[in-house]
Amino acid sequence: MMRRLFCLVLLVLAGRAGAEPFVDAVVSHTIGFGGGAMESALPGIVLGPPRGGGAFHGSTDTLSLGLGGTIVLAFTDNVVVDGPGPDLTVFENPFLIQGATTQGPYAEPGTVSVSADGVHWVTFPCALDAPPFYPGCAGVYPVFANADDPMAPSPLVPTTTPIADLIGVPLASFTPPLGSGGDSFDLALVGLHAARFVRIEGGQFDTRLAGLSGFDLDAVAAVHSLDTAGLADTDGDGIPDAADDCPTVADPAQRDADGNGVGDACQAGGPPDTDGDGVPDGTDNCPTVANSGQEDADGDGIGDACDTSGGPGEPDADGDGVPDARDDCPTIADPAQADTDADGVGDACDPCPLDPTCTPVGPPGVGCGGNAGPADGLLTCLVPQVETTTLPAGSQTATVVIVIAPGVEPGSVRVHAGRRNLTDAVGALVPGSTKTLTVPLAGRRTVVKLKARGPRAGRKRLVDRDRVIFLID
Repeated sequence: MMRRLFCLVLLVLAGRAGAEPFVDAVVSHTIGFGGGAMESALPGIVLGPPRGGGAFHGSTDTLSLGLGGTIVLAFTDNVVVDGPGPDLTVFENPFLIQGATTQGPYAEPGTVSVSADGVHWVTFPCALDAPPFYPGCAGVYPVFANADDPMAPSPLVPTTTPIADLIGVPLASFTPPLGSGGDSFDLALVGLHAARFVRIEGGQFDTRLAGLSGFDLDAVAAVHSLDTAGLADTDGDGIPDAADDCPTVADPAQRDADGNGVGDACQAGGPPDTDGDGVPDGTDNCPTVANSGQEDADGDGIGDACDTSGGPGEPDADGDGVPDARDDCPTIADPAQADTDADGVGDACDPCPLDPTCTPVGPPGVGCGGNAGPADGLLTCLVPQVETTTLPAGSQTATVVIVIAPGVEPGSVRVHAGRRNLTDAVGALVPGSTKTLTVPLAGRRTVVKLKARGPRAGRKRLVDRDRVIFLID
C-alpha cells in the first residue's frame, strides 16, 4: 500500500515537471574495437529523444561504442524514480531481418547499470550468451519512437509485446506493436529506489560490420521521472525528499532491496536476506542460494551458485579454451586466436584474413535501391538502409556496408561511384562475406552502383543491380 501511495505522489509531482525526460549529459565514454562512428557529434548525438528506424531499419542517429565500449550518462535536472512497471528505456538501432516472414533481430546487445550517485552501481541481469533475444540486455528490440515523425509513438510508453511475438509473421500482415520499442528496465528489479546515472557497456561480439562494430546508442528516456528544480533535499544526499527513500537519513545509494518504498538505510530490521549470506535479496545474484562472494564467471547477472545455463565458468561453444565473449571465432576452434588484419575476426573464420574491411557473412540487410525479385538478395545493404542519404557539409567519403551472399559468382561484384570504377580499389569482394566500402564523394550528389551475378534461374542468370545515393547538405 505504501509503495502504491508513493508512486501516486510521484506521478502527481511528475505531472508538473518541466525537465526533459531524457539524459542530459555524457559523464565519460570509452570506444571499443571497431567503434567511434559519430563520436565527433558527442554529446548531442545521444541526448534528447530517439530517432528510431522502425521494425526493419536501424537508426543512423547513433554513437557506435564498439566492442566492449562504455558510456556513462547523467540526468542533471531530473531523477528517474521507481514507478509501476519499467522506469527507463534504452534505445539502440536493432532491426528485424526480413524474409518470407519476419526473422530474428540483428542485435548488438549490451549491459545496463544504474546508480543514484555515480559511485554505487547495480547492473541489470543480461544474458549475453542467449541469442537471438539476449534477455535483459539492451540493443535488442527495434525502436518505433522517432522525434522526426509526429505520428510515431511516444518514447515514454514502453512496448509490452515480447519480441518473440514479432518473429515468424508474414511480412504482408506485420503490424508494429504499440509503444516506443527499445529495451526497458525496472529499477525494482535491482533494488534501486531512484537513479540519476546510467552506464551502458557494449558486448564483446563480432557484429560483422568491420569499422561499424558494437553497441550503437541512440537515446535513454526516463519513463518515470521527477523534475528536481526547487524541491527540498532535507538530508542533502542529492535526491529530493519527494523521491528519496530515506528523506531524513542521507542515503546517496538509494537501495531498496524489498521494493517497499523505504530505503535500506532507514528500514527497521534491515532489508530481507532469504539465504542468509549477508547479501540482501534485492542485490543477490542467487537470492535463495547462499553465495556471499557473488561469483558470476560468465557475467550474465546470475551467480555461479545457481546458474543452470552451463554451470560456473564462461561459455566456450567451440571448446578451444577461449571463452566465447573473448573468442575471435566463437564457433570454430581457434586456440591460437590469430588475427592477421586486426579486425576482431580470427583468421580461422575470416573469409579474407588480410583485409580488415572483409568479415564473415552476416544476416542480410535491405535490398539497397535498384532491382527487386529473386536476384535482389545477392547484394544487400547494412549501411545505409535507405536509398538516399544526406551527409553533413564538407563530407568527402561515405561508408557502404554490403553483405555478399554465398551464391554470388566469384569475381562478379562491381562497384562504381559516379563515373569511377572502384572495383579494384576497394579490395577483396568475396562471396559469403560482409564488406565495408569507403566511397569517395564526387560533388554534391554521388550515385554508388553495385552489381553482382548469381546462379542461373531457368535459362537466365540472376543479376543484382543496386544503387545508393549520397547528397551533401
